[in-house]
Amino acid sequence: MRSETQHALGAVALHAPEPIRELVSEAVLPRMRLATRLMDPENTGADDRVLWTAGQRGYRLLRAKMRLDLGFDAEPLAAIEAIGAQPTGVSGSSDSTSDPADTTSLPPPTS
Repeated sequence: MRSETQHALGAVALHAPEPIRELVSEAVLPRMRLATRLMDPENTGADDRVLWTAGQRGYRLLRAKMRLDLGFDAEPLAAIEAIGAQPTGVSGSSDSTSDPADTTSLPPPTS
């Protein structure tokens, strides 16, 4: 999986400006780390929520900045940047609520 990720991000690393490289890394790398951990039979799950939250935050930040750059409506950046700063309840995707700031970055409970 790591080599596939490196191959997929290679063009970004070579051609994109530094701010774009940072955004893509923040969106993709935590998700890849989480996927690797979830496939590890020795994973205790202790850090899964942290990686999930980091991946969601990075993805939502990248998505919002791309939408703003294209002139579309976007989730408020302040709401995204606050992800992980305070606990939130579990809900669906950001598209399923009237206020994207009401959504969570946590997966459903495993129990």
